[in-house]
Amino acid sequence: MFKEVIKTRIQNLVVTNIIDSDESTIIIDEDIMDKADIMNGEKVTIFNISNGYNLDTFATKAVRHSAVICIAINSKNNQSINIGDNLTLLSYKYIENKLMEQYKMINIDVHAKNKITNYWK
Repeated sequence: MFKEVIKTRIQNLVVTNIIDSDESTIIIDEDIMDKADIMNGEKVTIFNISNGYNLDTFATKAVRHSAVICIAINSKNNQSINIGDNLTLLSYKYIENKLMEQYKMINIDVHAKNKITNYWK
């Protein structure tokens, strides 16, 4: 039997750019994605701490060392994410029930310029 658990929690991401797109995605500095063990195309949930909005989408790699956190979203439907908003991002995975007690998720804090300041399991 398997359970879905939070694999990674990234706190304090700041939106640096918004792109008008028919398909939503969050584009993330490759350094952050590597440390968070998030793959290109992986499902993630974004929580906008600035206004309470949340969105299930997928992750896309940005240039390494760019500090980019870009949201691609249809501008006709977007009243919920703005440049400068503070986000928390969650990724998920499935693990066997017998491994639940040993399981530890990855936690990452970033500062206002989207650089990792703290990492722990």
